[in-house]
Amino acid sequence: MKNVRIVATLLVVFTVGAASGALGTRSILLERFRLIQAGPTEKHVELLMKRFDQKLALTETQEQQLRAVLVSAMEQIHVVRQQVDPQIKEIIAESNKEVMTILDEEQDEIFLRLLKNKFKDVQM
Repeated sequence: MKNVRIVATLLVVFTVGAASGALGTRSILLERFRLIQAGPTEKHVELLMKRFDQKLALTETQEQQLRAVLVSAMEQIHVVRQQVDPQIKEIIAESNKEVMTILDEEQDEIFLRLLKNKFKDVQM
């Protein structure tokens, strides 16, 4: 009987650990995805600077120069992203329409729900 309790306790501890690890990983990945989608921000620059400083042992002058380069690159990326985003959204909307021509009515409803749950900005 003791062995069963020990095994059951270990199983519960393992399951709880795995579930919390999965949830933690998911939330971290979602946050990173949101950062990427939001476009370049000061937070991106700070994360890159921290990583570069740890790996490269930058001098203060190098850090200032590198920060200026990163900020400029982020601004340029933001401009390009604003130009390209409408085209990407149009391509996604068109492909979604094509997918819906393939599906039956019930599948269409499920597909639309999936899109609304996962991609709130998706246009149909």
